[in-house]
Amino acid sequence: MLLGVHLIVRDEAERLGGCLDSVREWADELVIVDTGSVDATAQVAACYGARVVAAEWAGDFAKARNIGLGQARTRWVLVLDADEVVGADTDWAAVRKMLLASGETAYRVRIDNRLGGAEDEGPLLRSEAIRLFRADLGFQYAGAIHEQLVAIADSGAMRDVDGPLIAIRLVHTGYSQALMAQKRTAERNGRIIREQLAERANEPFHWYNLGVTCCQQGEAAEASAAFARARVLVAPDAPYRPSLMLDSARAMLAQGKEDDALQLLGDEVQRYPDYADMQLLYGRLLERQGVWDEAKQAYLAAIAAGANRGTGSGAGSERAHKGLRQAAYVTETGAGGYRACTALANLARRRGDRQTAAHYFERALVEQPGWQEALGGLAELLHEAGAEDAAIARTIMAYAGVEGNSACEDGEHQKRGTRIADGMQAGIAHGGGKLSGRAAAAAQALAGIGAYSSALPLWRLAGVASGASGAAGTGGIEAGNGVIGAAGESRSLHAAGKQELYAACLIRSGQYRGAAAWLIELAEASDSRLPSGLGMDAALCCWMEGIRLSENVRGVLGEEALELCTAGERVLLGHSEEAGVSAGGGEPGDALAALMDRAVSHGLLRLASRWAAAREEAFAVALHRHGYTEAAAEQLLRRMAEGQLSAPGYAALGEMLYDRKLYGEALALFERAVEANPADERCKLGVASACMQLAVEALMEREADRSSAAWLKEDRRRLVSSVARLEGLGWRTVRTGAQRRRMRSGGAHEADFLMHDRQE
Repeated sequence: MLLGVHLIVRDEAERLGGCLDSVREWADELVIVDTGSVDATAQVAACYGARVVAAEWAGDFAKARNIGLGQARTRWVLVLDADEVVGADTDWAAVRKMLLASGETAYRVRIDNRLGGAEDEGPLLRSEAIRLFRADLGFQYAGAIHEQLVAIADSGAMRDVDGPLIAIRLVHTGYSQALMAQKRTAERNGRIIREQLAERANEPFHWYNLGVTCCQQGEAAEASAAFARARVLVAPDAPYRPSLMLDSARAMLAQGKEDDALQLLGDEVQRYPDYADMQLLYGRLLERQGVWDEAKQAYLAAIAAGANRGTGSGAGSERAHKGLRQAAYVTETGAGGYRACTALANLARRRGDRQTAAHYFERALVEQPGWQEALGGLAELLHEAGAEDAAIARTIMAYAGVEGNSACEDGEHQKRGTRIADGMQAGIAHGGGKLSGRAAAAAQALAGIGAYSSALPLWRLAGVASGASGAAGTGGIEAGNGVIGAAGESRSLHAAGKQELYAACLIRSGQYRGAAAWLIELAEASDSRLPSGLGMDAALCCWMEGIRLSENVRGVLGEEALELCTAGERVLLGHSEEAGVSAGGGEPGDALAALMDRAVSHGLLRLASRWAAAREEAFAVALHRHGYTEAAAEQLLRRMAEGQLSAPGYAALGEMLYDRKLYGEALALFERAVEANPADERCKLGVASACMQLAVEALMEREADRSSAAWLKEDRRRLVSSVARLEGLGWRTVRTGAQRRRMRSGGAHEADFLMHDRQE
């Protein structure tokens, strides 16, 4: 017989069938070592004709693997785990033909680790491993955990078995958080690894795997300590060393040790210039430090590494041509492609280079249609350039791979978009998960620039509104008893980001009844309370319709949200805040600031102003943060004239003046903010940036003197670069397209009453 498939299992009845389905047609033999299942694993295996070998679990994966190898009756063995399937794109006929004539002793296979669990969801980590090898050459497994295939010489010496890559792809879902928690994988692995370290304390591979296990358990400090020990002991040519260095940097970041991570990666990218994941993380850290030129070079190196690995050129190719193993990094998909292109595009956009930004956003989306980060960046870029919403929507939908552009045209786009969404639901039901994800990504991109009406049909196409009666209509709220919506089919809640964005699109399109109906049904259908933000949204929608909180609404609010919204409603009914109920265990005034800010974010300024009496400065700062800069400036200037401004108000005014290039005035305000709050690091950075901008202006004035123009220009260039680095540290408010829209119009009619009321 040619090919046998071997597994070791324990309580894998739920997953084993899927694994065996992917190989049963081409495997000549199925050998399954059961280490103590108490479920129906053995029965499932028997249904597939597998030979089941019962073995006592001894805390040693290699021992269990070797029991199975001792039962092999085939020339070749393919080793799988129960939470793996062979990808449908594997050409088994070609594989078997190759094995019949092969002179190799072993082959590596590609493993796609789906961290989100399902095959079409979540991030993907790609690796390679020896899984296919000759069964008649005496190969054995060694290592109680993370076992490796070895050849054993007569002297007892062991060497790793290696071979070329074969066209077999495995899809592994065992690293999903849900499955690892269910199987308590990290706890078991940690226990075995610590037992091994007790015997071999200087084994770097064990220390590395202990660090990985600690990361999986959220123990960053313990992971860093284990990785540090591994770095001391590891051999320079160890195949896992690149992953060790990258994981070490990530553990440092999890502890907030960004400088340490940057220093480590700065050394290691010289050793592994073709490791795209390492270059990408290095670039991100450099960008966060404001070192933009170096960050750009790191992103370009990541892209080059990805291109080289696709063509077989670059470091390692010479060894591959000599028949030796080419280094195979553990890599996240897109690290050398669409992810790096998107990072470079975002950097170019920050630097004002729109042409380069557009090029790399588009390049990312050609490689990965529907990639949300690139779609969002491209939408922001087009919006900054002044493109109309309809044109932006057409472009975003095209790059998302979502048909039906006409859904976002002006006029009756909403009705037509609903028809298109309804007509495409069948496609989603038949394996259209990617279409659903792309539609959601496009909707998120359009919502980010404030094109809410254009986004709504896409949210429906994505299934976010599925089953929510009245979600886009006007029914569902009855003023008498406050009955909102009706329970739909039982379903799990969507990701919080999608929930909040869809609700925001409904609210900011004025569909308060529909938003409330959808939110209430969402909570009832999932038998859970709404998250705090969505709970506030439901309450805000009721109040915008002139309706008090009903029992139905109260029933879906969490305890803190209910207390907060009850206090907010009392103020709306004319009661003083002192008579209200404290929210979250604090003062009512403190808690109501969150409700006020939520209302401002949705443009519900008349409602928000009802809670502003006791917190005028906080209200003005919230107006500034959400893009209503003219109304904010008027209120803050009035309070400053009255001598009632504190540090947040000075900071907001200073940033407004900085944005208008009034650097001297901005500097004075930032300095007053620092005087009022010496611990405010953002304002300190504002002071430094304003000073440098003033220096740049002074040098520009002196450049008219030709005798000193050359050296002045070079100094000015350095100052401009330093300002860019300072601004890259995140002290300025990052504006979304929706907020820029408000800033361009001064807040339009939404904030007019704030200024008109003052004038009257």
